[in-house]
Order: sequence, then C-alpha cells, then structure tokens
Amino acid sequence: MSGKEKLKWSQVDRVKLSDEYIAAGKAGMVIPKKLQKRLKLESNADDDIVTNEPQLRSAREWVIHQIIEKVPAAKRELFNDVLRKW
Repeated sequence: MSGKEKLKWSQVDRVKLSDEYIAAGKAGMVIPKKLQKRLKLESNADDDIVTNEPQLRSAREWVIHQIIEKVPAAKRELFNDVLRKW
C-alpha cells in the first residue's frame, strides 16, 4: 500500500467507485477486461484513500459492515449508495 492510510471521518467529502481494467488479447485484438472495483474516499485536501475490492465476498461484506458500523450518521448518506454497488 502506498500513500495515506488514515483519514478522519470529518475529512471525507466524497465516496466513489471506479473500475480497474487490464488489457486482454482476444481474437487478435486487445480489449479491456474488468479486474476489480476500487472504493475511493476523497477529501478536499487531496488526502484520498483507495481500497481495492477484496476477492472474497465474505471479506468485502466484513469491510462494508465495518464502515457502516463506524461511519458517523452525518456521513452515512455519502456511503449508502456506493457501498451497495461495491
């Protein structure tokens, strides 16, 4: 892991999902193949945290549970839609 590892809840301004792709060859052509989703917590101070989607469903559910359990009520709305799609 590189970059920032901690971010206060009060600093989180946006929560986004992005897809990570790799180039895959098929029928002599290079096409993008979806690898995984990334969860990105963004702040106005450019102190962002990016978390790759865990490979195991149980691990992903644990991470989601931990976030929902710990996020302050004022920030919960930022996370609800994004976490359902992760």
